[in-house]
Amino acid sequence: MNFDGILLIDKEKGWSSFDVVAKARNILRSEYRQLHGQDKKIKVGHTGTLDPLATGLMVVVVGSYCKRAGEFSKLDKVYEAQMKLGETSTTGDEEGGKSRVSEKVPTKNELKEVLHGFLGESMQTPPSFSAIKVGGERAYKLAREGREVKIEPRKVNILSIELISYEYPFANFSKI
Repeated sequence: MNFDGILLIDKEKGWSSFDVVAKARNILRSEYRQLHGQDKKIKVGHTGTLDPLATGLMVVVVGSYCKRAGEFSKLDKVYEAQMKLGETSTTGDEEGGKSRVSEKVPTKNELKEVLHGFLGESMQTPPSFSAIKVGGERAYKLAREGREVKIEPRKVNILSIELISYEYPFANFSKI
């Protein structure tokens, strides 16, 4: 068994990226021990952090591929999301307190028009409840502790965006 390469792991909701890497590391160490009868430190990392509430593909790198993590993290990614229209959340996700902000029920075409307005390059400020590190700690951890989180805007480039389904108040879409 080769202990250099890439693992594609479907991260479950509730797991942190660290949890996924630790689990992969433990499984690989166990496999190595079974094959060779001894322990070996196996280097395992990932190419991008997902918030614990997010699900989806994590690209996990093993052994010599850890040095290439930055190369893989720069690749285009596809995101699928569901949004609930008409309300906002104190955390920008399903965990926060919700408040109603609109009674308007947009048409499917109006929603598509708004989504297409996100195409191209723009500056985006990630929410304070994100997996981005601030001062060496995850922003969501600081925010959940009630500490102020300041995240600088960053350039994003949305290549395509598509409305998958829409039944008010829920809209499902994907973007690259």
